[in-house]
Amino acid sequence: MYREVFESLTPAQQKTVEIGCAEAHQWNLAQFLSNNSSALQRLQSNGVKTLEFPDSVWDAFGEAADAVHQENMGDDIYKRVYDSYMASMRSSSAWIKKSDGAYTAQRDRVLG
Repeated sequence: MYREVFESLTPAQQKTVEIGCAEAHQWNLAQFLSNNSSALQRLQSNGVKTLEFPDSVWDAFGEAADAVHQENMGDDIYKRVYDSYMASMRSSSAWIKKSDGAYTAQRDRVLG
């Protein structure tokens, strides 16, 4: 239904929607980064210690998630979406590790 409405718009109207959506995404990302950072600072200033899960917990999360995925692989649409998602995640993860991860580590090392 929404696709038909979008396609019924003029090219200029479609571009307006696309730009509006992109701007909303950018605003949402900025709010996410800003608000989570200040919330973490408030928590830590009140004595909350942040901890990381050990590898064994992450491994258990992964095994449980994989079990659920495997239960649904008989559904062709689910499998296609899953395969596409995993390919995208692997691709973007490599980029993020090389770009944001390296930049953030060096920025924090240099600037504190």
